[in-house]
Amino acid sequence: MNPKLASEVHEFCTLLALGVYEGNSARFASRLLELRRLLHSAMREGGADQDVIAGVDALYRVLRRNDLPVAFMTNGCEGESVRSFQVAIAEQGEIRSMKSFTAAVDAQNAAEQEYYTRAWPGSVVLLLAKLSDGKLIACDSARVEIRKNGRT
Repeated sequence: MNPKLASEVHEFCTLLALGVYEGNSARFASRLLELRRLLHSAMREGGADQDVIAGVDALYRVLRRNDLPVAFMTNGCEGESVRSFQVAIAEQGEIRSMKSFTAAVDAQNAAEQEYYTRAWPGSVVLLLAKLSDGKLIACDSARVEIRKNGRT
């Protein structure tokens, strides 16, 4: 890891730790957002550091999940003949993992867990419904990204 990136990762982790220790995860929000943008940019460049950046970003999302909530809803597939639900992670349009669930609430919880803990920056977590005719339709989705308003 190059020294500049190592320094950014170190500062990012230290500020996260301080926020948790002090019970005020929003205290360093602006600097964490700035560092997170830098880390996401470094990740887009590729290289061996992607695993480290993805792991640090997952910690950020989990530690800030009360401040930056993401909820998956099944409203988008209401009224359909749903047989089961699928939770998938897609990267660059390709499905990287998929899990099946019979209960909507289990699928919603799993989608949130995948979003916060396993999805990489830039990937999309999909909550899908499998219909009785075998078709898959999208109920909801969330991309792991930094939005303009600073939220994940």
